Amino acid sequence: MTQHKNTQKALFEQQKQFYRAQRILLTGEMASGIAHEVNQPLAGIRYLAQGSIYRLGDNQSELRQALTKMLQQVDRAQKTVKRFRQFCQQPSVYQACDLKELIEDTLNLMQPDFNRIDLKPQLFLWPLTVNVDASLMQQVFVNLLRNALDAMETSPDPRLAIAISNDSANAIITFSDAGTGLSETALKRLFFPFETSKANGLGLGMVVCKRIVEEHGGTIQAFNNQTLTAADVIERDLNSHFPRFNTGLSIVLTLPLTETR
Repeated sequence: MTQHKNTQKALFEQQKQFYRAQRILLTGEMASGIAHEVNQPLAGIRYLAQGSIYRLGDNQSELRQALTKMLQQVDRAQKTVKRFRQFCQQPSVYQACDLKELIEDTLNLMQPDFNRIDLKPQLFLWPLTVNVDASLMQQVFVNLLRNALDAMETSPDPRLAIAISNDSANAIITFSDAGTGLSETALKRLFFPFETSKANGLGLGMVVCKRIVEEHGGTIQAFNNQTLTAADVIERDLNSHFPRFNTGLSIVLTLPLTETR
């Protein structure tokens, strides 16, 4: 019992540290989004102010001085936004990592969430080494798993399958759930910032996942299970034992096998 309590305490502390890191990552993504949105109107203000200065006559020195101060404030705002974005960005640390171990560690981290809906994932995992930032990649896995769990919250028969496969150049990780899936419109906009179907969601989770995976030289795709055909990537890259659900969503990630950094 003491060992069990110590294990639960260590797991709970690991979860707290992980979710704290995830909030920091989301803050960085928000900083990038805000910087992009704010810099555009600031650039517009700059162009308008500069254009006005060029059109001023020699006898309009006071107006010229006011517009020049406006440009200085624009510069100040842009520098502040840039510093904020740089402060929130974290450098990636790449190292050789076993995908099987990383996924199993993530599942252990989220075991209380699986217990809550009485779900035991079907696993098709085997050791495969890639060069990744383990912390960032685990955040991708947690976000995908949490989305799958949310989609099956009210399902009478929640099911989840996770698999690792590979081709000649890439590791392929598949997460497939039997949840509610997405409309075609929502599926097309899945990786757009601030797009969410959750009441309290930010709409940044999948954007963060895409950014991390692409930073690693990989790709991420989403498919509604009911629209998958035999020609799709899941059928090509996984054996016949992998389940095919009639509802829900499948997320397929690729990561380079030979990437060195």
